[in-house]
Amino acid sequence: TSFASVKWECSAIIDDGSGQAKLYAEREAALLLLGNGLLVNDIETGAMESPSGILFQATLPISANLMQSIKTATSTVKNSEKHTIPNKDCRLMHDFLPPNAKAEYLLQYH
Repeated sequence: TSFASVKWECSAIIDDGSGQAKLYAEREAALLLLGNGLLVNDIETGAMESPSGILFQATLPISANLMQSIKTATSTVKNSEKHTIPNKDCRLMHDFLPPNAKAEYLLQYH
């Protein structure tokens, strides 16, 4: 069997008005900087299923692939709501995204 893991990295430029510094963190430190509430397991699953991993930059708009996946998932949610009792099967739109799109979505909207 083979073993692989997701490499978490986080970097930022900090400017306090008197100068700049570049902050860089890996693994647990990167997750700590990203804050609480991040669905790490879902993101790692998506990253493992994506051939090039997940690259997130807050300054970039969401990808065309993610936008299309969101439209498809939103449509699926609307269609499923027509066939269920309200609040009986309350699933979120991101539950209907493919794993790699879900990972990108969770990072983008964290």
